Amino acid sequence: MAFAEIQLPRNRRLGTYQPGVRRPARSRGGVTFYLKRTALTIAAVMVVVFGFQYTFPTPPRFSFDRVLSLSASDRILVVAPHCDDESLATGGLIAKACSRGIPVTTVIVTNGDGFTLAAEDRFHSLRVTPQKLIELGRVRQEESLRALRTLGVPEDHVIFLCYPDRGLSHLWEDHWDKEHPYTSRYTRVSSSPYERCFRPGTRYAGESLAGDLMTIIANVRPSLIFLPHPNDAHPDHSTAYCFVTYALQCLEEHGVLDPNGVKVFTYVVHRGNWPAPKGLNIKRGLVPPAGLLRTDTNWVELPLDPILARKKLLAILEYKSQTAIMRRYMVSFARSNEFYGEIPVIKAERVADGSIVIDGSARDWPGGIGSFNNTVGDALIRRVEAPADIARFYVARDEACLLVRVDTRGNSTSRVTYRVHLHPVGGCPPGVRLRYDLELKPPGYVRVVARDDGRGGTPAGDGQLGTSPRAMVRFWASGRTLELGVPVEILGTSRTILINIESRVGDIRVDQTGWQLLRLCP
Repeated sequence: MAFAEIQLPRNRRLGTYQPGVRRPARSRGGVTFYLKRTALTIAAVMVVVFGFQYTFPTPPRFSFDRVLSLSASDRILVVAPHCDDESLATGGLIAKACSRGIPVTTVIVTNGDGFTLAAEDRFHSLRVTPQKLIELGRVRQEESLRALRTLGVPEDHVIFLCYPDRGLSHLWEDHWDKEHPYTSRYTRVSSSPYERCFRPGTRYAGESLAGDLMTIIANVRPSLIFLPHPNDAHPDHSTAYCFVTYALQCLEEHGVLDPNGVKVFTYVVHRGNWPAPKGLNIKRGLVPPAGLLRTDTNWVELPLDPILARKKLLAILEYKSQTAIMRRYMVSFARSNEFYGEIPVIKAERVADGSIVIDGSARDWPGGIGSFNNTVGDALIRRVEAPADIARFYVARDEACLLVRVDTRGNSTSRVTYRVHLHPVGGCPPGVRLRYDLELKPPGYVRVVARDDGRGGTPAGDGQLGTSPRAMVRFWASGRTLELGVPVEILGTSRTILINIESRVGDIRVDQTGWQLLRLCP
């Protein structure tokens, strides 16, 4: 009789099978490999899902409850960061106003001379020189004139400021003073090389741009101003909002402009995968990006009849240097409507001294105070980095301090650095602008950098802004709440402040609120 040979399991450690001896557990290295593989699989699934949502977006469900109305006495000023933004965002508005005889002035801040891909296509060259980029700027100026002529705007109502493309944030943050102008990384010049320019040879400095805008606004005396939304993803757009807002506040402070006589509306051009769907959908309406629906922006709609929508499309198609690269994206703006947003001013209401303690707790904050809702989870990195995802911030003031509370989607951690930027508007001698940058690291470290005229930063120490005890910045974080107390005395006599809060992991900026206008109540 033949017997089959049976292979019994062998014990790895002893080498032979022993009844009653259990097989050893998986080694630590095997467990680590299994966990890493699982984590990579989850990450890959998240990337695929987010990529699908980005490529094939679904417009959010939203209905407008307000319609923008125009009157014969209106005077409209449109501020566009680049040549084409005025047609993409407000082409229907411009055409409708011009058809009714309402004067429209368009200010184009840059000539879009940093778009190297368009220059490569235009000049059929992979090597783009600064001279070719300047020539591209001249081409884009001509395209703007043709597009605006299509919409009904005469050439003498089109103003080119000729500041550096993709450089406005540098003028706002680091190159305010005319004596220290910014040099464009694309055209390699620090002053305007264009003949068709509001101030030929103007230096690339924030002070110059703010002054030009104040001059234009004072001369035009607009009743309606249209400018980019502060949460537009393109830095030139969000910074253009800062400059126009700064100019308006300075004119108001000096009594040149009646704040009740001007309405300010914002528009969106760049925000993730918006507009959705892409391509020509001229009979379909536009709605705001899903992320911005959570903010405190009050949206208003301007319906466009087929004739106006068609005229807007023809104006967009005049930008041949741009449609050659991104035609499908640009024609997405030719729809049956346009929309704009009104952004309320955040008021820092006065509270009793000592009623709010800087201890990282939200329990002592009263209801009904000034606040701002930020977008949440609208980018993959913010979904992953919950502590860096800013959900909302609140402001109040007592006798000594401006009080700021920031709520995040996840518990704060020392791995995330938070920065609060404060730009007081007015309250300074002519030509002087102050700025304070506060770097916060949970649970309680704060570093302050004071800037004057954009000439550079001067570290003021770990929270110390002056010699008096009242000049000490206080900060503490606990859980999902960060609290900050900034001495009111450093703001001088200014009661209007532009504030921006951002979060970073290492050198990567994860989230920011965009610049918001804040007023200190007496």
